[in-house]
Amino acid sequence: MDLKERTVYQLPNGREVFVRITKDDKAILYSLSAAESAQYTFDTEGRLLVDGELTPWDLDDLSDTGRTAPPEVTGVLAGATDTKRKIEH
Repeated sequence: MDLKERTVYQLPNGREVFVRITKDDKAILYSLSAAESAQYTFDTEGRLLVDGELTPWDLDDLSDTGRTAPPEVTGVLAGATDTKRKIEH
């Protein structure tokens, strides 16, 4: 699955996250909720981690909402580039 910069995805629990791609080509997902500061990443097998802790989900559990996170939300996060990242597992 290709994760696209600033694309909003939904987790199975309904939480919405958006993707930032770092300069070292790592996909990091952030919650759209201002009340949550968790970072979501993937391990080498495509399993989703939240703040380093394994979740029951993997890459295939993300649903593309068809929306893009607004620049004012994503612009505050440093170290990202406008690209996409293919996660293989």
